[in-house]
Formats: sequence, structure tokens, C-alpha cells
Amino acid sequence: MLAGSLSILQAANDDSLEPAIRLVSELHSACEQALNQPPAYRELSAPTGPHVDIGRDGTVTYSEIPRPDEPSFVEFVKHMRQQAAQDTPPFIHLKIQPEGSAWLHCAELSATYYEGLSEICGSGLSFAGKTALVTGCGRGSIGADIVCGLLSGGTKVVATTSSFSRRTTLFFEDMYRTHGTRGSELIVVPFNQGSTGDIKQLVDYIYRDSGAAKGLGWDLDYVFPFAAVSDIGSLATNLGSHSEFAQRVLLTNIMRLLGGIKDTKERLGFETRPSLVPGVLRTPSQHDTDPVIKCPRTGIHDTKTLRVSGKTYLRLWKKAMKRLYKQQLVAA
Repeated sequence: MLAGSLSILQAANDDSLEPAIRLVSELHSACEQALNQPPAYRELSAPTGPHVDIGRDGTVTYSEIPRPDEPSFVEFVKHMRQQAAQDTPPFIHLKIQPEGSAWLHCAELSATYYEGLSEICGSGLSFAGKTALVTGCGRGSIGADIVCGLLSGGTKVVATTSSFSRRTTLFFEDMYRTHGTRGSELIVVPFNQGSTGDIKQLVDYIYRDSGAAKGLGWDLDYVFPFAAVSDIGSLATNLGSHSEFAQRVLLTNIMRLLGGIKDTKERLGFETRPSLVPGVLRTPSQHDTDPVIKCPRTGIHDTKTLRVSGKTYLRLWKKAMKRLYKQQLVAA
């Protein structure tokens, strides 16, 4: 269309159209350049911070307001990277644990982390050729925003919903229309994460590429298990069937889902292509002690009843991996 418009303007041989010809020519060149680039996710929203108002009658009102001196995420990342004092790590930084040593600030990993954030705010992050599974991505959820970002980067996404209806499909249809890019796909499937049968069928549908009931034939690069069930107010003294169901959705069946993906990858020979699973183990805002397995807005993540030390968790994992490695050497 732009090429045709440019030809018509140039054929008019009118000097007064020269500004319009330059504008259309620049737009045409920019579009051609963009078409030759892979799709990329860029964070263009304005960062916000929490704000609480307490009225004279004691009413508490919470809102998100623009952060001062941070009109974009570029400034937000720069401020996070700043050191509070000389010879101290940035406010947010990454640590490593050398063999037999304590956890230490790793400047190299922290720099890589911030380079990734800067790339998202700048040239963008491409997910072209990648596939992802996202559960718990209903309207207004963190999972829904993740799906939007993945689609913007060119990912093929399987999104699950526990309320499959016309209203739900229209929501995802509008999401794809707004954020879908070249090469991206959005497959919406009904799914109950509390059901062992649904987990098996979901994994089978994603990986199966032959047979009478052919599936997608994909191999997952990312898994975002964000499905949750509300169980606010339950205590150890009054746990009922709903609490058991919530624990199964939030804990046990996430392990079943990941285990099913792992077994299928081994069976199909995808051992060298692991799936990244962000978001399962999250840390609270305080210092790096006592990370908590969190489930947003559910009440299940009460730190009094479900606290686990992240450092202890990683230490036990490393011991288990060493033991497994020794067993494999002996077997060989």
C-alpha cells in the first residue's frame, strides 16, 4: 500500500508534494526493515508504585501511581542497578555459592541480569521459534500479561482455562488480535489443574504429533504453572476438602505436570532441550532469607504455615544431584 502511494505521489510531479513523498518514503523503508526483523517483546509501559490513602473515617484506598523520576522502564532499571553505597552490591542483585563457601554477590551474573532488562526496554527480546505453556492466565492475572508478552515476541502459546466459554474465547481472541505477531500462535484449551487425568491429557495433546487424535506436536521451551485456587482463612486446625484440593492444584499437581513433561521429553528424545519453569519458587520482598512458595491472592502462602528456606532448598537439590551423578558413574 505504501509502495503504491509512493508511486502515485512521485508520478504527480508536483513540488508541493515533496514533504509527503519524503514522509511516505521513510515509512516505507521503516516497514521494510521491520519485516526483515524477528518479532520482539518490548516493555513500553510506565512503571508504577504502590500508593495508600487513609481517609478520615479510616477507609484505606490502595492504588498504583507513576513512580517519580521514572517515566519509562529504562529509568526504572537504572535506579535498580544503582549502589546504595560504595563497594556495596545493587539493591537487586544475584548471588552464587562457591563450593564450601557462603553465598556471595556475583557481579557477572548481576550484570547479565541487568543487560537482559535493558534489552527488554530497548531493542526488545525475541521468542521466535519458542513454545510455551501458561496455566492460570485469566482476565487481570499475571499469567495473562505473560501471554501478551510471549505473543509479542513471536511465541507459540498454549493457554489453559478452567472456565471454557464463549466469553473466555473472545477474551483470548482479543488478546491475540492485540499482541499477536508474525509466527506467534495462541491455542486455548480447557484444563482443570486439580485433575490428574487433565494433566496427562494436556501433556499428551501438546506433544502428540501422530495417530487418530493428533495433537500439536510441540516441544515446550517455557512452562508457567500459574493456576491457583483461593483458600483464604484455612488453618492447620480446620483443613477441609477444599484446602486439600487447593494444595493439590498449587503444589502436588504442578510436580505432576512437570514430571509428565520430563517423562515425555525423555521418551521422545528431547533430553538436550529442557523447559524453563519460572515462577514456581518466589521470594518475598525482604532480604534473601526464608523465600516462600507463594500463590498470589490465595491465602495458601501464609509464611507461618508454608515457609521454606530457599538456601536450604538449593543446598538439598545440589546434594541430590551429586548423589544421582555418582549413581550414574557406578552404573556406567
